Amino acid sequence: MGQKAKIAIAIILVVISFLIFFNVWQQSDRHGVYSSDSGVKPLENTTNREGRFNIIGDDSCKESTNSAINFLKDKSPKDYQMALKYLGTIECIDSGSVVYPWQNPPIFRVGRETINTGIFWYASVLVHEACHIELYSKGLTWKGEGPEKMCLEIQYDALVKIGANKDLLDYARGIINSEWWKNAPEGSWY
Repeated sequence: MGQKAKIAIAIILVVISFLIFFNVWQQSDRHGVYSSDSGVKPLENTTNREGRFNIIGDDSCKESTNSAINFLKDKSPKDYQMALKYLGTIECIDSGSVVYPWQNPPIFRVGRETINTGIFWYASVLVHEACHIELYSKGLTWKGEGPEKMCLEIQYDALVKIGANKDLLDYARGIINSEWWKNAPEGSWY
């Protein structure tokens, strides 16, 4: 199996894990989801005011996360600053991914599938999740079709800026064009 096929399979597994995790998480914590469209105001100071990332996980997690952060810092300083401002804690988990923008500081729990997909993808995912947290911190709708499309486009732009290859750009564009959120299980939170 070629490298491109392995990357494609890994990314597909990430998306599937993401959908499954969010559906299970949503079912277990319906009342923990806050957004401007729920009538609950966001917490004040939900940005990363410490100016550093708090990374929780084993040494491999910390190394991969720091590599993605530093890569983003070198290749796209503006996207790095956005991630730094809005991502407070990055916690490595076994599978799935979830963001808690209402926490102070915000928490992004990222699964090993994403961490191990490669530095380009992982760095762009950090930008994507920072986008959702930024929307939340401004009191805007941060989840659902519109925000997901917007954050995917910002993620795509980050991939361009950091020099992702054509295959990864095509894959990211394919996710955007697929409008996967329209087929997400009912009650999914994305």
